[in-house]
Parts: sequence; C-alpha cells; structure tokens
Amino acid sequence: MGWALSAVALPAVAQSVTVSAQSLERKLGFRSSDQEPTWVSYSDCTGGDELSFETTLVSAVGLSLEVWVGSSADCTPYEARLGSSPTCWQVYKTNPQATTQNVKIRAQDIIAQNKSTDGSWGPGTGTAADCDVSGAASEGQQITLYFMLVDGTGQTKGTGTNYQTKFDVVGPPAPEGVSAGIGEELLVVSWDASTASDLIGYRVYCDPKPGAGAPASSPMADSGAAGSGGAAGASSDAGSDAASDSGSDAASDSGSDAASAGTGGTGGTDGGSGGNPACPSAALTPGLRPDSTYQCGSVTGKLETSANAGDLTNGVKYAVAVAGVDRVGNSGPLSSVACGSPQPVDDFFELYRRAGGKGGGGFCALGAEPSQAGLAALGLALLALGLRRRRP
Repeated sequence: MGWALSAVALPAVAQSVTVSAQSLERKLGFRSSDQEPTWVSYSDCTGGDELSFETTLVSAVGLSLEVWVGSSADCTPYEARLGSSPTCWQVYKTNPQATTQNVKIRAQDIIAQNKSTDGSWGPGTGTAADCDVSGAASEGQQITLYFMLVDGTGQTKGTGTNYQTKFDVVGPPAPEGVSAGIGEELLVVSWDASTASDLIGYRVYCDPKPGAGAPASSPMADSGAAGSGGAAGASSDAGSDAASDSGSDAASDSGSDAASAGTGGTGGTDGGSGGNPACPSAALTPGLRPDSTYQCGSVTGKLETSANAGDLTNGVKYAVAVAGVDRVGNSGPLSSVACGSPQPVDDFFELYRRAGGKGGGGFCALGAEPSQAGLAALGLALLALGLRRRRP
C-alpha cells in the first residue's frame, strides 16, 4: 500500500499543516515493494521502528502540532479525541518553533491503542508488550494518521493532512495435518493446503535447533512413548531398516514410504508444552508465536504443502512445527508438533555398486555391452528397491 494523503478542512482557514508525499522514512528501513513497505508489522513494532514525516506549518504560532490515529472515525472533532468515549488516540505532540517540523511517530504508540482508548496511552507510552494484540485480524487493520494544529482548548485550527496505512501484527492461521518424513540430514515436513487470504509462504521450526546437540526440553521422550497426541516419529521399523540395511531407504522414498515411517502424524495438544508426548518441546508450543531462532526451513508460495527442514543431524529425534507467513513477514501461530529422525539414505547407484556393479554413475556409463556381472548387479539393485517399495 502506498501513500494516501489528503487535505482536510478544519474549522479555520488561516493556519495549515502539510506533509510531503515523499518525506516518509523508517528507522528500520522499508520492505520490498511486494511486502507492503509502509505498513507496520509485528517485527516493526517489537524492533522499535519509527515513521518520520517532514511537515510544513503556516501560522502555527501559539498552537500545538499533534498527530492522532483512528481506525474508522474522523479524528478532527473534539469528541473523537477528548470526549467521554474517544475513538482516536494521540501518537505525537509538540509546540512547533519552525515552519518545517520533522515528526517521528513510534510504531509501538500506533499499536498501543488496542490496550486502551481512554486517552492514557499518549506519545512515548507504547511498549514492546503492546505488539501482541489479542483478537487482531490477520489481514491487518486500516488506520489514518491525522496531522493537525490544535489550540489550548483542544480545538483544531486551519487545515490538516491525513496519511492512510495499515498495521498488521498477526500472521495467518496455523496449518493442519503436519507430518515429518525422513531424509538424510533433513526432514521432509508436509501439511495440508490452506485458504488463508494473507498467506504467502511457510516457515518450519525444529527443536533441537539446527546444529544444536540437545532440545529445549531435555531429555526427549523415548521413540515408543507416543501418547494420544500423535504417533512417535522415526518408528522402530525405520530404525531397524537403517540398522540392517545401513540406512538404505532411498531418498526418493521420502514422499511415500519414508514419510509414513518417519512421521509424527499431526501431533497433539496434550504432550506438555510442546503438544506431542512423543517429542516434547519447551520451544515449540502449538498456537503460540514461534521463536525465530528455531527456524530450520521455509518455502514461498501459498499453494506449497511441504518444505525441507535442513542442516539436521542423522539419528537425532526432532520436534517440528510449521507456521504460515503473511505479506509483511509476520509468522502466524505454530501448528501441532510432529516428530522425525533424519537417517542415512542410499540412492539407486549406491545400491547398484554395493551389489557389485561397476558403472560410473549413470545409465550411459554401463556401456553398449555391459558384462554379465554388471547386469546381475543391476538386477539385484532393482530387486532390492522393488522389495523396499512393497514392504508394508
């Protein structure tokens, strides 16, 4: 959303305040043009962002320059600002000393109105805690900033300027049907498609963190300790296969056999703070905003239903969860928690060579007249793969 400035007539005409359409600056910088660069996001709020405007004042002596914010009603009437039931909240006030005034508005003051509209939350009172807005719409909230000159009785004077934008501090709803399939040093995390209107992608979170040796809640539950919340990840079948076949489940099976063998299902809500008794996690709590330091994968696209959780360690059991991402980069609440344990996997040519094949790495390398031993090895490799795919 870009600039939306308009001049509004106030009770008098001699005084005025105008805002340069190109003057907006942000302390934390702008997002890309496809990510609503003028909106206020959750990270803008928690990061202490400020919106700076250059204003030009005419005949402002003896008046105060004020900025009020409203989500629906006009903020120029006295009652909307200072009446018994105010609908607007103040985010800036100064007694101007020059015709050009730089106005800095804190993102936290814009968001803090959700905590109170009784006039007690003026400029400088918003905090990072106010960024967590209960009941806010995931599509964001339309707001208008009213730049105005005000006399000592609270009455507006002259002509003011309006600036329209949105704040959006809530991400999309959590995806459902989350599961974790086995890969080598990764998990293939899948979920059901979502119809959320503001969704642009997904982020995957893992506990332990990528590269960490222990989970946030230690020790992890035993792989057979699945409760009603969901099935255990990295099942005993997957573990015995890896032991007897030196981890020979093919990577290409991660979307079918491996996915069913190494999945934690959709998880549950009764497994302690993490929601899944098979892989309890103090860091991943379904329904809560995720900790970005536990992110282990991501994918862009509303229609995507899977992503790789990478940089993991084979043999370690992980709790994994997924959150949707909206157009301004907000992560939504975490999904239910699934379990998975990366395992070494072998592709077709590794199986072929282990069976005695001498090819160099592709069908062309077999030559025009392959040896009987090579053909036998190839047949054994194909048979091994076929038996694996038929295994229940």
